[in-house]
Amino acid sequence: AKAVMYDEYANDPDEALKTLDFASEAFGTNLNITRAKAKILYRRKDHQQALNLLREVDSGNGWGDSIELAFMQREAGVCAGNL
Repeated sequence: AKAVMYDEYANDPDEALKTLDFASEAFGTNLNITRAKAKILYRRKDHQQALNLLREVDSGNGWGDSIELAFMQREAGVCAGNL
């Protein structure tokens, strides 16, 4: 939630990514953290990095939310189209 606040409301994606890096160090990387990073990179239009992370999440075989999966696939398509 803190990363979303930094990214979407404070317009500070760098701080949002730092927050997620801290979370990864503290709790280990998981699909939710990777997805959150991909979302931030997508919003920054860092299409290559976002697509790389979206591929990681998609290959994680544990994403149960079909709505979120649809958004991820849309973002991946936009990223691929912009490369």
